Amino acid sequence: MSLGGGFPLDATFYQISKALTCAKNVLRKGGTIVVACGCQEGLGSKEFSGIMRGVGSLAEFRARHEHPQDFLIDQWCAQGIYQALDHAAEVHIYSPGLAAEDIRKMGAIPVADLKQTVRTLAARHARVAFSPEGPYVVGVVRDASRLQ
Repeated sequence: MSLGGGFPLDATFYQISKALTCAKNVLRKGGTIVVACGCQEGLGSKEFSGIMRGVGSLAEFRARHEHPQDFLIDQWCAQGIYQALDHAAEVHIYSPGLAAEDIRKMGAIPVADLKQTVRTLAARHARVAFSPEGPYVVGVVRDASRLQ
């Protein structure tokens, strides 16, 4: 589980890319990520929001933005988010500031009850990592073979 760091670090989902990158770096391929963030200001800039609402997977992102002529401001951040979403089997997002349809569109699972979701997922998984300040953490695994 990774927390967005609190306001202003989690004012927009754009900022949450840091917490997702941290989680991805310590997660086995096909694992589960839970992110809790406020996102009081929504997804982010007009350009970033357009990207996040315009594609629903890493493959779709790459197909739409792989050519230099298709470059959009803030696409690097969306790419990092979609890479984390692609790496995980499930990404659960608790965010009072985001619409459930925006969370679903990006391929994540909206969470209404954070406490219950964490309890349920913790019971399903033998190993759990918790990052209370996701934007300030650089996730590192000393033995990368443990992530496979």
